[in-house]
Amino acid sequence: MDVDLNGTPPPRTISIQPRPRNPAQLIAMLMSIKKFDGVDWWAKDDHGDLVSQNMVGDAIKDSQSFDIVPKSEKTMQYRTYVTMNPPTLGFAYIGDDKKLHITKAGLQAAKSEDLDVLFTKQMIKWQYPSNSHGGSGGKGASSFPLRTIWSIHPFVSIIRICIMLENKTGESTQGYLSKEEIATFVTTMQNDNEVDKICDEILRLRKDTIKARGNQKKKMRIDKHKEKLRIAYKQDIEYGNYKIRQRKTNTVDEFLETKINNTNDYADTIIRYCRFTGLFASSDRVRRLIINPHQKWKAIEISKEETFLNLNKNIDDKEKYFSWFGDPSIPILPWESREGHLKEIKENLKNICEYLQIMMI
Repeated sequence: MDVDLNGTPPPRTISIQPRPRNPAQLIAMLMSIKKFDGVDWWAKDDHGDLVSQNMVGDAIKDSQSFDIVPKSEKTMQYRTYVTMNPPTLGFAYIGDDKKLHITKAGLQAAKSEDLDVLFTKQMIKWQYPSNSHGGSGGKGASSFPLRTIWSIHPFVSIIRICIMLENKTGESTQGYLSKEEIATFVTTMQNDNEVDKICDEILRLRKDTIKARGNQKKKMRIDKHKEKLRIAYKQDIEYGNYKIRQRKTNTVDEFLETKINNTNDYADTIIRYCRFTGLFASSDRVRRLIINPHQKWKAIEISKEETFLNLNKNIDDKEKYFSWFGDPSIPILPWESREGHLKEIKENLKNICEYLQIMMI
């Protein structure tokens, strides 16, 4: 039984936390804290204050890229910026030696070098199970929920879903994922091989809601979102393990409403990080992910590369895991070979020709 009856249920959805909420903040943070690489993260002074964490927090605040208002829990507030997204994406982590480590990928991000390529590689390697998604309390990979079942690379799956949605419908306008769809269908995925099934579910919901209006359409989407989360947290709900912090009452509906809000927040952050790779274009109409038409060939190459779906199974060895995850030289992207470079040149020339034709009309 994978249920802790004594506390808040472990996370059973994929996520990029909203700290830092966007890549620009993450880069600014890494620039500010790289000088603390190797410091004892839990070092205390004579008064019991966590001096290293306070110094790191002050450096983040002083970078002016964050709107941080000091609170009584200042150390905890600052710490989350370092312990959430940096390890999730392989840029920094707290080692078994209790020290802060900025990876090679993190140092490259701090230099703002080849950011689109760097983030593409880090996002491709983003996987579940991982070393840093085991819940609160520093439990790590040893308490990773469903670790023997989950096998998913969210970024690669998102690309594959967008491409498949277009192929299934034969309409380029359908090759997208909205924020709500990412929150409902992507964050609750467990395996890369669910892509086809997820696409069918998305298209079914789009069809069912196309004639609905206003609150009815909203309710249909929320009901589906709640259904997917109810399935994800089925064991916890069955055993009554759905405690919500800072709530006097704890009902299943309240629990699911909280998870809906959380996954919507994750979806918003996922969109920001996916777009930063340059493989996705912005949509002014609604918050959604659309493959950049000029980079579509790259997205297709990524979707076809089976090695990108291989799991790194060193999740119990933090040093080995982050030595791999934090290496900006891997994976080798399909267009980094000689043939790939030639294809990229041809695609760029094709885009220039199309642009010139439009300008001449």
